[in-house]
Amino acid sequence: MMVWTQHAAKHYRWNTETFNAIASSGTPLQYALSLLSIIIGVIMLRGSNTAWKYVLFLLGCHIATQVGSIGHDIRENWLWGLFFLVNVSAFIFIADQLVFKAKPPVVKAVKPVATPLQPTTLHLVKTEVPVKPFESLTPVVIEKAHPSFPTLYTKKKTLIQFEGFGTWAQLISVSSHKIHVKCIGAAPADFLSRKVEINFRNGLILNTWLDQKSDQDFYFEYAPLNESQIALLDLWVKKYAA
Repeated sequence: MMVWTQHAAKHYRWNTETFNAIASSGTPLQYALSLLSIIIGVIMLRGSNTAWKYVLFLLGCHIATQVGSIGHDIRENWLWGLFFLVNVSAFIFIADQLVFKAKPPVVKAVKPVATPLQPTTLHLVKTEVPVKPFESLTPVVIEKAHPSFPTLYTKKKTLIQFEGFGTWAQLISVSSHKIHVKCIGAAPADFLSRKVEINFRNGLILNTWLDQKSDQDFYFEYAPLNESQIALLDLWVKKYAA
């Protein structure tokens, strides 16, 4: 570019011989830097985040080639000095932005995730003892609980699962003669006419059957409990579900 400016300043006549003379006046290093400038320009147009590092390298190469002959070049044409100052200023500015003012990477703090309490799981075992077929669904009727064991509603997440089927319901309440669960997944399809054994894993085992169903709510009934069974059930509810 400087060679072309020099010739324009001296009012050369532009013809084929003049153009060839100007084209052959550069050195291989100058041609390599020109080609590198085109490549870096294409990289910048593509929006690369590292393009300015290449520009800094290119300016450094230009400054290095100009330092050795800057005095002679300025005597030939003062514009060489202007171009040299522009290159040095651009190099210092880019180096300052990339090196000294570059922001360190920000590491976002990951909010610790609270580990939920492990839910208590009841293991229910299906038995093959047939009972009367499940009849038409009836509205849920709230019955009076046994006076010695009022209905207790669970506060902790207590899950219900069948062996071999997996978790499918959550315990809602329990009384002296009935247990209420709410379906949280696909309910088993083959327990409507079977007795279901509930194992509380504390010595208390209840043989129940499905008494009522309303939408996602299932009510299993069992025979009235004796005093020892009521005591075990009361202890289990207070320890795991209350």
